[in-house]
Amino acid sequence: MTAVRLIVTDLDGTLLGPDGQISEADADALLEASERGVHLVVATGQPARWLGCLKPLAAAHPHVIVSNGAAVMDLTSGALTQVQAIPGDVVASVVARLRAARPDVLFGSEHGDGFRIANRPGRSANSIPPASW
Repeated sequence: MTAVRLIVTDLDGTLLGPDGQISEADADALLEASERGVHLVVATGQPARWLGCLKPLAAAHPHVIVSNGAAVMDLTSGALTQVQAIPGDVVASVVARLRAARPDVLFGSEHGDGFRIANRPGRSANSIPPASW
């Protein structure tokens, strides 16, 4: 039998319980696996700022893929170590075309340090810092 070398898990509906937390038993099992040399990867559509629920796994030093694959987070520091952002010219083109079709459209964008909402052309974006969520 081949030894387990890697565990990859999603969060919502997989690792997290209905309370949005990792059970003590699951955290203990993943920490033990890490101590035995098994690598841990968590992949989620959630933004990095919502992942306080992973603190029980910090000692396992998991790779955490966030925002539907747009970034990788270092769980220990909370820093984004890799980011694959949509190029600004692509965003500007999409925004212009959508506003031409629907002038009342609202836009939201996720950034490493929070979420921003731009509601009308010519108005500055409203920033919603992570601490307010």
